[in-house]
Amino acid sequence: MGQGDPVVNSTTYGNDGKDDLSKGGAAHAARQDESGRTEAGCGAPPVGGGICVADGEGMILFADAALHAIWGYDEPELIGGPVAGLLQSAACAVDAIAAVRSCGRFAGRLQAKRKDGSIFDLYLSAGMLPSRQDQSPSILLSCFDLEERHAADEALRRRQALQRAVSGISSRLITLHDIDTAIEVSLADLGRASGACRVGLVLADDDQTLIGTTHEWCADGTAPLRGMFQQLDRRNLPWWMTKAFCGETVSISMPLPDVPDARQTRMMMKSRGSSFLQIVPLHMGEKIVGWIALDKNSAAEGFCSEDIALLRTAAEIIGGALERKQYQVWLQDAVDLNRVALDSLSDMVFIIDADLRFVLANESFLAWMEELELEKDVIGKKITEAAPLFTEQTGLQYERVIRTGRPLHSENIYSVDGRELTLAIAKLPIHERGRVCKIITVIRDITRQKELEELKIKAYSQIERNMEQFAILADHVRNPLQVIQAVADLMEDNGADRITDQVQRINHIINQLDERWAESRKLSSFWRKYA
Repeated sequence: MGQGDPVVNSTTYGNDGKDDLSKGGAAHAARQDESGRTEAGCGAPPVGGGICVADGEGMILFADAALHAIWGYDEPELIGGPVAGLLQSAACAVDAIAAVRSCGRFAGRLQAKRKDGSIFDLYLSAGMLPSRQDQSPSILLSCFDLEERHAADEALRRRQALQRAVSGISSRLITLHDIDTAIEVSLADLGRASGACRVGLVLADDDQTLIGTTHEWCADGTAPLRGMFQQLDRRNLPWWMTKAFCGETVSISMPLPDVPDARQTRMMMKSRGSSFLQIVPLHMGEKIVGWIALDKNSAAEGFCSEDIALLRTAAEIIGGALERKQYQVWLQDAVDLNRVALDSLSDMVFIIDADLRFVLANESFLAWMEELELEKDVIGKKITEAAPLFTEQTGLQYERVIRTGRPLHSENIYSVDGRELTLAIAKLPIHERGRVCKIITVIRDITRQKELEELKIKAYSQIERNMEQFAILADHVRNPLQVIQAVADLMEDNGADRITDQVQRINHIINQLDERWAESRKLSSFWRKYA
């Protein structure tokens, strides 16, 4: 059984206030397994919980700040009130107290009621406190808001799903083969991972006077917007569009706050049929050419800063792929290439003829050959002779391009002097009179990129796990301290002051650790946003 899991005899109370415990009596409060060991306990609750101490009649003698916060009360409003006031059903509280007095302990899942009347699921663990003969018995109750943990778990799962989606986009768009399909699949991954009902790629023309959705994924039941274009007046753009073209991420949530053009924005949101819209700018080089738009049906399901950082990363990858696609289309259409244009490209480019001999190579390719200590004078030589890393298998791939007349994209690992290089290679045929006469080869060394992506994902995941465990550990130490402090407050001898001093010393140390944890959390968010 995990640290934060309910014990097996837990009882769930429905909205009608009835429960198994009231039907079966207090004896159901604690259940023994086959070995006779009682599984119910009164240990401290998991992270996010609070504790209180009640007398034998169920009146609260002590409640910590966490417990007040869970129920929405100000300290010390709960002191002197009944435990029954914390639960939706007073009968459940009576039965739980009776179970503790009869069996010594109780643990289960109940429904509680906050000060504002809202209902939430609660894990309650209670047990008798040791007392002297001249003292009335007291009951220690540890409470944990299950909804808080469920929300945190859901946020973590969504962030992990977004991380996997972004990683998949990066791998998928390294090569530019069928980029339209790759973008569609990538948008679908983002939509499912983020909980969006629609994810669209919105692009503007060069003058930013016409804009529309070119690629899109929609959940079932969501109307598509693909193919809808809008004329823009650059002198009178909507406020959110102005921000997007300035490179800012924009979140629009219904109902609208006090924003410019509220009526126009409200009409836009109504036409989209969504309650929340996230705009993530899309760059191609230094220019913003559009954005990724994510719609949600609920305004309460927005994105936190870590999620937005991942979405910006996805937009950068897609923007980079579109930029590379522009280069590829230009190379595909331009038969009479000039050397100046090729040398201006950062990607390695060379052209071979139908006999697999070098015709042209740009400076990036020649510099790369020199870096690998290979021959730079390649013009007129066969590719397998001038560049030994290109094996006979490479020659077969070029023959396939010549035979089929179709482009070929591949991602291969090559070994040069003990070094492993990962290369993304595009082989693009040039046709003349119906035959392939030359082949343009575009090479991108993605070795470092692959390594960094793997290291980044592993590092982020490990950091998140470490920080979660650190927070849990700190709270697991603090909760027993609260119990000790509560017991000390009930003591009347001189040892209580000494116990209180030690508890305060330990609590001060834990507070210092919490401050360091908060700083680490901010640093982690910064890494995710700007790394």
